[in-house]
This record gives sequence, structure tokens and C-alpha cells, in this order.
Amino acid sequence: IFQIECIGDISVGQLAQFGDALDRWRPTQVTDGDAIGIERMGQEQVTHKPGGVNDLCAVPGKCLIGKYISLQFKQEQQSDWWEVEALYDLCFAPGREALSSYRLRDQVAPVVDLSMVARDPDGILGGAIRYWPIIVGCHNALLLGPVAVHPTRQGEGLGGALIRDSLALAARQGWRRALLVGDAPYYRRYGFEKLNDVVMPPPTNPDRVLGLSIIPDAWLGVCGPVQSARDR
Repeated sequence: IFQIECIGDISVGQLAQFGDALDRWRPTQVTDGDAIGIERMGQEQVTHKPGGVNDLCAVPGKCLIGKYISLQFKQEQQSDWWEVEALYDLCFAPGREALSSYRLRDQVAPVVDLSMVARDPDGILGGAIRYWPIIVGCHNALLLGPVAVHPTRQGEGLGGALIRDSLALAARQGWRRALLVGDAPYYRRYGFEKLNDVVMPPPTNPDRVLGLSIIPDAWLGVCGPVQSARDR
């Protein structure tokens, strides 16, 4: 179960629990304020109010970040590719593709069902997240990242919403475990913990190799080198 995170005057779109909860809207503890309508594609329109706490899923659909600002989460399309690449270039240091994690992505297609973009009503890209299939030992896993938020949208909770909602979708699609290379203090809030027996290609700081069990104990007994899915 994810903790509800509130940013500013309204809660960030996220999932209260995995599984069937993905299909439900369950507003709770709504307080007085101007009503805002949220519509999830293919679902009924639901009204939420700023200042309250809502269990709100945005996969796919709309997510409120900050006051009165609507962002739509959609699966990344081929037409989005270069715009997302430009966002990554803007947000990450030059030479990002020299990192060891990119060796795992070379000549491998991302997991399209989980790779998402967030756009405002004018179609402007606010954030993006991608996933890639990898092999750890002899087990399948997801490599989370890159995830980036445009500098003009940072501090609104958009990155967290992308991470939580995409992981909820990964659970629904049957994925068991996810891995990333990042700062443990930041990613711990999403359930990631240091993996002691998993070895990323060098050069990688082992303290930054983190894993999430999408289902309970999914990393138990999983160890060994991380390999690209192309080596399967």
C-alpha cells in the first residue's frame, strides 16, 4: 500500500493499492473547496476537491499536480521518442549514455506498456518515464529509468506520480521485481532498497543498485549479474 502524498493544495495522482484498486476511484477525506472534475479514459467522470486526500489513479488518465493544474498521463508513442530524448538531455548531465545502465538498453526496446509521458492541456511535455526488460541471474526484472521532469514542473510531485502509477501498472501486468540505479534516500519512499547480491555492469556504485519487490519477497534468492534482455 502506497502512502498518500499531498503536494500543495491537492493530492498527487497515485494508487492506494495494487491489483483491483487500479480499477476503482475511492475519494476519501474530501474537504470544502472548489470542485475539480477528473476523467479517466474509459471510466466515469469523478469529482474531487482540492485540500483533501484522494486515492487517485492516473493510468491512463489525468493527474492533478498542484492547484488547478491538470496533467494527462499517456503511454509513450513512437512520435514522442525524440521529444522525450530532448527532455532527458535537458535534465541529465552530458554523456548520460555512457552510464553502465545504458549498456543494458542498447539494442533493446523499452517496455512500451509502462513507458509514460505526462502532458499539460496544451500538449507540453512535463515528464517522462521509461522501463526496460533485464535479466538478473536467471530471473526477469524491470530496469526503471530514465525518469525526468521538466525544470518548470519540478517540485510538484510529478516524478513521484509517474513512478507510483507506472509501478502499479507493472504489478497489474504481472511483473514481479524492478531495479534502478539511484539515490537510496530518495527512492526509499517508493519502496526501493539496496540489493546486496545483485551486480550491475561496471562502473556502478553498488550502494546505488536498488530493488523493489512488486510482489512480496520477489527479490528473495535473486542474485548475480544484471544482463541485457538481448543476451537472453
